[in-house]
Amino acid sequence: MSSVSACPFVPTLGVFLKYPEPGKVKTRLASAIGPESAARLYRDWIGQVLHQVQPLRPRVRVVALYDGAPLDAFAPWRALAEQWHPQVAGDLGTRLMAAFETLQHPTEHRHHWASPTHAKDPAERVPLAPSSSALPSSLPPRTEVPLTPAAAVPSDLQHRPVCVIGTDCLEIDAPLLERAFDLLQSHDVVVGPTTDGGYYLIGSATFRPLLFRHIRWSSPWTLTDQLQQCQRLGCSVAFLPLRSDIDTLDDWHAYCQRTTCCKPLSSS
Repeated sequence: MSSVSACPFVPTLGVFLKYPEPGKVKTRLASAIGPESAARLYRDWIGQVLHQVQPLRPRVRVVALYDGAPLDAFAPWRALAEQWHPQVAGDLGTRLMAAFETLQHPTEHRHHWASPTHAKDPAERVPLAPSSSALPSSLPPRTEVPLTPAAAVPSDLQHRPVCVIGTDCLEIDAPLLERAFDLLQSHDVVVGPTTDGGYYLIGSATFRPLLFRHIRWSSPWTLTDQLQQCQRLGCSVAFLPLRSDIDTLDDWHAYCQRTTCCKPLSSS
């Protein structure tokens, strides 16, 4: 990953973590196997994903963004990330925007970013523009309209590649993440789409405070909305291979069959 090591700003991977408290994580999976079993399983996933990204270090800075418990509760995984930051309150868009600001933007300019559903400033409501990369074949085609130029980025922020992932997709590994950071050498945004209409990874080459507006989170339209917002901002988008999140017992069984590294569970 020569392009990563040559970058003056150390590429950063943010990992969203939620404390595996029974009844508060993987609720759809818990409805099938029980909250205690779901929490134990999710606890294993946290360790698995964090271990799978370790080969990136020290070329990539790994930062954990935690929620659901004080920092001390995450002690079993503390050595697997350089830094630990609490997530802010709010919807996923607000938390993602704050995460990118923390990882990508100079400390002296930080402030809390809200993530409204609709833009209030008429300047934000720009025409939809096509990405410079082809959309995944599973998505509907879009109307071609003139490209909206991306907003100018200050010289000291022109290349600060950051990717953020969660722990719902267990098929994230170091080679896949290396590919993501390499794509940010020539694209504004990189996305790892999931089979349920969302994404398991999003990365940005520069700080973009409007990147996560106008998104219907946790829905079949999340990826489509995200791509539309990228197009509004004039961002070129690159895509990683399609992967699957694990939200249900069927998802877990499908993962076990694909990887043969775990045993299917019975419903409670």
